[in-house]
Amino acid sequence: MCLLYQLMTHRLSKILLYCSILVTFLACHPLGRVGSMCSKYQTGKYVQHLTYSGSDHIFKESILIDRTWTTQMEISEMTRDTVTYKVHWLTPCIFELIYLYSSDLSRDRMINEVRDHRPGHKLVSGNELYYLERVKKVIDTMWIRQ
Repeated sequence: MCLLYQLMTHRLSKILLYCSILVTFLACHPLGRVGSMCSKYQTGKYVQHLTYSGSDHIFKESILIDRTWTTQMEISEMTRDTVTYKVHWLTPCIFELIYLYSSDLSRDRMINEVRDHRPGHKLVSGNELYYLERVKKVIDTMWIRQ
């Protein structure tokens, strides 16, 4: 019985040692840090500066973004048009936007017919001033606003 107790104690201490090593590894692994980095940008107030070039002019616009855990509202600073999306988080760093409605009725009818899905938004990196977001192969800067 004493030998059985010693074997069980030895195995239990090995299991505890392996578990503590695993927890330490996961906490220090870069993937763990990426997830915690992404959580800083999952909700908040941001601004995206866009530049469009036409045949004879350059057009600049800023989009104000208010994101909660479940919705994202985008407001054009120029026209004050508002578009609202449902946010669906696929991972801590990847989300998709599902169109809900727009304040511009013509846009609302057009988008409602095709049910605009904007999948694959990936939070890439960031700091206290901005974060980078990739959609398909394009990386945009989302500036943090107070």
